[in-house]
Amino acid sequence: MNQLRPDAKARKRFTRQSRERKRSMHRRSFITSLFLLILGTPIVSLQAAPEVNLTADTVARYISGLPVENAALPASLQNLADFRAQRQFFERRWSELEPQRLDPMRSWASRELTAARSDAETLFYPFGGPDFLHAFTFFPNANRYIHFGLEPPGVMPDLLNMNQKETAEMLTLIRKSLFAVLEWSFFRTNDMKVDLIRSRMGAAPLILSFIARSGNEVLKVDYVELDASGNLVTVSAPNNTPAYQGPVKGIRVYFRKSESAAPQEVIYFSLDVSDSAYSSNKRLH
Repeated sequence: MNQLRPDAKARKRFTRQSRERKRSMHRRSFITSLFLLILGTPIVSLQAAPEVNLTADTVARYISGLPVENAALPASLQNLADFRAQRQFFERRWSELEPQRLDPMRSWASRELTAARSDAETLFYPFGGPDFLHAFTFFPNANRYIHFGLEPPGVMPDLLNMNQKETAEMLTLIRKSLFAVLEWSFFRTNDMKVDLIRSRMGAAPLILSFIARSGNEVLKVDYVELDASGNLVTVSAPNNTPAYQGPVKGIRVYFRKSESAAPQEVIYFSLDVSDSAYSSNKRLH
């Protein structure tokens, strides 16, 4: 057999190794490209649906018939007939309310309540119930608004977990409950007893509607109670037992006029201060 010279053997071995290195480089390049391609490709069938989380402000705007960004609201809520009715109701009533009542109130308050407005850190509105609208119109710069009434504090509407029938009923009840205060500037106790107590809706949706319609952004909603020593504490769940039963319970809403404005708050208590109820409630002493 012919024997290859040593230099010929070396050249053959070098050529074979060079071809193997090229194949290895091509293989690594392909694997890398495939990996990058997989990373950049959306896995539609395996991706979980994005979590929808409505902010307190979105809820407040929705129930008060104000425009809401489509991206923040499921189509089922956007297309609800009662939401369209809600918008029409508020737009019609506010177009009358602003020039006929709220603007004159602001003008009068700016002349007659100048000192009180500037000094009002806390506005106490007993027996005002959920009437935040007129309290804020007279005193828009208070740090804290404290209201109480017999109506339960209610709950923050959970729009994502309410069915269409429940949502429609709530929106209808808000319109019904606000008729008197928008028409005559005060709530009627008997109507409130029927509308808010029996329905278990409570004062919360009405307060949220007034805050949003007054041009504010709702930041946060907390459920609160007075403990045995009379201290205000935050609790994890609402308590909608009647005002004369259990602890003094309420709802606290934080809001602001604009992104650059300091937060303000309104606290509503469900509270019975009749003689017998007051004397027996040590949290109020």
